Amino acid sequence: MADGVFAGLCPACGGDLTFAEVESSTCKSTGGRLCSFGFDDEFERVLGFFEAAVGASPRVFQKLWGYVSLRRELAAVAPTGMGKTSFSTVMALFLGEERLQIIPYSFRRRSL
Repeated sequence: MADGVFAGLCPACGGDLTFAEVESSTCKSTGGRLCSFGFDDEFERVLGFFEAAVGASPRVFQKLWGYVSLRRELAAVAPTGMGKTSFSTVMALFLGEERLQIIPYSFRRRSL
């Protein structure tokens, strides 16, 4: 899988964060351990809600998206089949507010 980059989202150093770093839970720049998902009660509720709604645990990057989206706005850009739609639908249901907007890239590209 191609390695994605989340600009400025590394919780250890504040630099860019890659899928490889998320999966290994280690910051390449500092060698430090990345944050552990699970210290936050609201995040634990998101994980449980996701599992109940989808019938499977979220992928590691869906966990990252969930963690980030509870704290600030998030634009999830990833290849087809990575779980963007299922993630954003579950988060919209969990949050119960009009906070997320799902726009497939192909639609956006045609409308420009």
